[in-house]
Amino acid sequence: MKIKTILFAAISATFVAAPLPALAETYISNLGTRSPTSPAGSAISLMPIGPGVYQYAQSFTTGNTALAFELDSIVLSMLAMGAEGGGFELSIYDDNAAAPGSALGAALSGNASPVLGQEYTYTASGITLSASTTYWIVASNNSTTASYGWKLADEAATVTGGWATPLSFSSRSGTDAWAPYLTGIPPGSVQEALRYSLNASPVPEPGSVGLLLVGAGAAFLLKRRRS
Repeated sequence: MKIKTILFAAISATFVAAPLPALAETYISNLGTRSPTSPAGSAISLMPIGPGVYQYAQSFTTGNTALAFELDSIVLSMLAMGAEGGGFELSIYDDNAAAPGSALGAALSGNASPVLGQEYTYTASGITLSASTTYWIVASNNSTTASYGWKLADEAATVTGGWATPLSFSSRSGTDAWAPYLTGIPPGSVQEALRYSLNASPVPEPGSVGLLLVGAGAAFLLKRRRS
């Protein structure tokens, strides 16, 4: 009877103290904004350049409401561009002196020919983001025939939990160095960002995971004792 009481207390404490698994939420979004330079569809075109790769990159900084975050997905707002040609790829890079550094894991899963004027979702797998850290969303065009247009935003994004994304972005062609992309006439007179939303889930703290394991073990022992 005493052992049963102890096991019951352990199980109860686990479910009281341990939080439920966190659901993905949108931490950054500027999808509802538009650019002043072309009211209906201002965009940056990822023009095909062979044999090199043409890339654009948008930075963001994670918040501090968790020790880390598991990236769930990124949604891009794309411009209608014409024929499909494949080769479009979206990746997450770490930061290296205010420019994209190295890719984190594999590219996100999604449409390789986003040529319709709509939003496209790219899903991540196994990409963990540290708190209060800057990363880059990097779009690459590996096609030698197709062009893709990533729309711009001229208004600050809606953010939660201390996350942030600037009204600026960078680009490079082939193996050239990354450089800020200057928009407006004259160049640099307009502040704009690439249009996207980011969804992620807080990673549970180690103590919470441990409590869940203790509770599961106690439940197993109690069931075994009854059988």
